[in-house]
Amino acid sequence: MGVEAILKALPITGIEAQWVALLTGFTHQEPVELLEPDITFIEPPAGQHVPYIDPVEAISVLLRSEGIPKGKAEEIANEKFMVLRQFIPLIDRPRIYENNADNVTECIPVNRLVDFLEQDSLVSKRLVDFIRCAEEQTLKNCVFRHLRTGECWRLAELPDIPPPSAMAEFFVGLPQDIAWQVEPEFEGGRWPMTLLSWRRFIKPVARHLKKLLRKEVYHFQKMDSEHDDDFCHRFLALHYWCSILPDSDYVKFLVEVAELPDVETLKRELINPQNYSVPFEMRGFGENIEPISFCRFKWQKPF
Repeated sequence: MGVEAILKALPITGIEAQWVALLTGFTHQEPVELLEPDITFIEPPAGQHVPYIDPVEAISVLLRSEGIPKGKAEEIANEKFMVLRQFIPLIDRPRIYENNADNVTECIPVNRLVDFLEQDSLVSKRLVDFIRCAEEQTLKNCVFRHLRTGECWRLAELPDIPPPSAMAEFFVGLPQDIAWQVEPEFEGGRWPMTLLSWRRFIKPVARHLKKLLRKEVYHFQKMDSEHDDDFCHRFLALHYWCSILPDSDYVKFLVEVAELPDVETLKRELINPQNYSVPFEMRGFGENIEPISFCRFKWQKPF
């Protein structure tokens, strides 16, 4: 398989998946919580054209909506997903990153969860129908657009592989999110030490790749500039993650998807110029694919 297989396990727009829908109104706000629990539909991996969902989180929220205490609901949700995941191949239950490097959970297509809930009679039919209806409406909406061209896409219209401009990963939130896992003293507003160390390692690698590929693979921010950011080829961003959190579940998932023996082999393949055959462009922010806005649905409890 190799590292190009990883592109099929990542979203089109970048390593971090975007929300495509938000479902609220399931429980009353509890005194111990600042926010009412909700359910999100998220951007699928490349080549998939339906929204994905964290099944454990979703089942837990639905059970709590029906009066089951939070701890018990989470326990049941984990047990149920352990049953369901046996029938879902790895590529259909990817770990999808959503701005929390310490907890990158397995996600599945919303329709797979809806079918399971219906067959298992785990929650009321009204709740299952609400989730199904929210998915149907989400699929009808344009959820992404190209910042420069203004072109818009429904999920069904997304390309099967990332467009060249989407292969550029902007280093804004990801390095800090990863750094917080290994630098307890790290504070926002400055460069993580782990990133500075990795940047020193990757600079000569990036120069070597540029020479062989005849294309830039990493734009290094001018350190004294407030209007510049690092951005690089997606494989180099993944190399950073593998270097800083090699034992994380997410990195183990990437190794498994690529069918490689270990993380060190994956790191070598991520900087192997032979693996840069998918077209890519290193351009500025205006070339990004971004969400237009996510759909919003509110559950109305029956009296």
